[in-house]
Amino acid sequence: MKRMKNRIYCLLVLLGLGMQAHATVISFDPSDQSTSVGSSVSVDLVIADLGADILTTFDLSIFYDDTILSFDSFVFGTGLDVFGLGANIVDVVDWGGGEIEVLEISFDFDADLEAFQPNDFVLGTFVFSGLNVGVSALDIFIWELGGALAAPLDADVVGGSIEVNAVPEPGTLALLGIGLLGMGAARRRKKA
Repeated sequence: MKRMKNRIYCLLVLLGLGMQAHATVISFDPSDQSTSVGSSVSVDLVIADLGADILTTFDLSIFYDDTILSFDSFVFGTGLDVFGLGANIVDVVDWGGGEIEVLEISFDFDADLEAFQPNDFVLGTFVFSGLNVGVSALDIFIWELGGALAAPLDADVVGGSIEVNAVPEPGTLALLGIGLLGMGAARRRKKA
């Protein structure tokens, strides 16, 4: 009998190790992208895999290389304002030196968020401009993440990056245009 209990216990432990733990994730979408010097690029800050949890508040810092990118704006998503009433507390602080802090506190009832908040949604959208050629990492630091009754919520973070390329020289664009015109002229001659 003791041997059977040990086998059952071992089996339960092995089954428990094989099950994956639920993990909420905060990341960027797309995680990697590129732009050119002087051009703008948008990147969504998303939360995914909430499962049975809800998100009622967040306070996050986003870090980037301010020698490569310039912060332009941040627009909050609608996941914490499920009825679109706009009564949430929101704040964006550009601390300089490549740090932006974004905060949102929902005034929706927890029951409404439980019923209508999606499992995955956009917390907000950043717009950056390319300053110099290079690659800037995008990193996330969680100051606060609140769930039901403002209880702390755990989440994994996944960073991203934005590559800034050189602007094509006008001469290169002119050569490309001349080549396309030449191909078009050759095609017309061939048809005639």
